[in-house]
Amino acid sequence: MKMKKTRPLRLLFLLALLPLLAGCWGNHPLNERAIVLGLGISPGPRGEETYTFVFPTAVAPATPSGGTSTNLSQSLYVTSTTAATLGQAVAAVQPSLSRFLYLGQLTLIVLSDRLAPTQTRNVLTDLNNMNDLDQTSLLATAPSVRPVVGFSHVLEVPPVYYPARMLTCYSCQPADLQMPFWKFFARLHTPGATAWLPFLRVTHNRLSIGGVALYRHYRFAGVLSGPALDGFVYGNGLEERGSIAVPLGGRLVSLSNIAASCRKHFLAVAGGVPAFTLDITATGMADSLSPFAPALSRLAGAAVRRKVEATLVAARRMGVDPFSLGADLAWADPPLFTRLGDWEKVFPRARIRVRVDLNYYSPPGLRLSSKL
Repeated sequence: MKMKKTRPLRLLFLLALLPLLAGCWGNHPLNERAIVLGLGISPGPRGEETYTFVFPTAVAPATPSGGTSTNLSQSLYVTSTTAATLGQAVAAVQPSLSRFLYLGQLTLIVLSDRLAPTQTRNVLTDLNNMNDLDQTSLLATAPSVRPVVGFSHVLEVPPVYYPARMLTCYSCQPADLQMPFWKFFARLHTPGATAWLPFLRVTHNRLSIGGVALYRHYRFAGVLSGPALDGFVYGNGLEERGSIAVPLGGRLVSLSNIAASCRKHFLAVAGGVPAFTLDITATGMADSLSPFAPALSRLAGAAVRRKVEATLVAARRMGVDPFSLGADLAWADPPLFTRLGDWEKVFPRARIRVRVDLNYYSPPGLRLSSKL
């Protein structure tokens, strides 16, 4: 009798659990999704932002309800709209698509360096609140997002080749160019750190770094390029391999495929000015067996040191710390870092010595070294 009374109660309990079972809420099949691989964000009118969406495959547009859009080819579709938030931009673009807009495979985010600090902060906070951005592989910055995402408000037919190659050719994206979103966002909040983004360049169907954009808090500070960029590559651990050509024996001798690592040492504080040492270890390959091995090693090491020093000169002018010396000091000795005061004012006066230990291999495998 007791069993008969409890059976209906068990059934009711099981029925009550059914709505709580895990499942795919709001799930859409892949063929019903408009997958976004590229997103460009630039200043818009009235303090809003212009959001540019790049789709890797043709998305047949429905009746456009606003913004501007272009069906470029069977492999690329670009549309843009102006909104106050990313959520509003997605809602504005959705009616113009025949599929459900999906940001879970977002591969590239391009930030305009013309965004005001408040706009940058709001945009990054918006992006940071999106759970899907864990998969974001590339971040870039540019004066205009158009050359990177391939969209133009001026041209009637935006360029197709570069964004199609950049967003669909994964072999064109070296792993050493990746800057995860969470890492960039974390640097913006770290005392003494300067956040940086790769300034992407497309040449011959391949992505490379044409510069490094520096952000101080949420404010765009400037771009390192030329010798300063090379020094950043050697001094900050960026894995893009560099090359150096030095005049020797009446000709230019090249060292290629140079990989570098940097150790940062805090020495002391004198008169309110901190002193550091950057110890750089670099390894490369000579283009030929040189009879001037010691001289080549010495000249190439000096060239690396000059490039790092050029980075420091350019960074001091912008008031930024690209090697995050301040962040390291704040982690090692928080009270001392606090006593120094505003790091943006302290860093330009800091004494920094650069030392280079360069090793290179000639074709037969001979290893030669020079410490400077």
